[in-house]
Amino acid sequence: MVKDALFDGYYDIPFIPKQHFDLVIDKLIAYDKTYKHIYEPGEVVHFYLDDQKFDGPKGIWNVYRSRVVGYYLTTLGYNVIPNVRWTDEESYDFAFDGLYEGQIVAVGTLGCSKTIADKILLINGFIEMIKRIKPRLVIIYGPICRELQYVINKYNIKIEHFDSDISSFYGGKADGNEE
Repeated sequence: MVKDALFDGYYDIPFIPKQHFDLVIDKLIAYDKTYKHIYEPGEVVHFYLDDQKFDGPKGIWNVYRSRVVGYYLTTLGYNVIPNVRWTDEESYDFAFDGLYEGQIVAVGTLGCSKTIADKILLINGFIEMIKRIKPRLVIIYGPICRELQYVINKYNIKIEHFDSDISSFYGGKADGNEE
């Protein structure tokens, strides 16, 4: 799956090539809901599904696997927007590997604002992502807490925001966040 890939960092995480395509996203469709789905223009598949139980708290295997699959899909001609996820500062050693400066990236925020400690991890990692990747666009899946909105405004980050499926179902009140 990684034939001819370029690798990054200590853990040899494959780069996902920068995609140069016109981005029009009207709706995100969860991967587990794609069976027999008839796609409309502007719909994009996302993989924000529960995977913490498979990988433990640091997530290095999920980051590696995400980049491998992302790279492979680009070799098949698919447009891929890499997901960026981190936990604490230790995860910064691999969380941003395999991503080019100026790349479009996606960030899931579901459940990242339940506590003050969660918000601190979210905000610190988001700022670190901005410094390392300097993304030209961030797709945000899930709620944007007040503190994250402040960072987005302060760093003048271009975003596209989508409510999580569960939040959309419950009218924005089911994310486990206080806002």
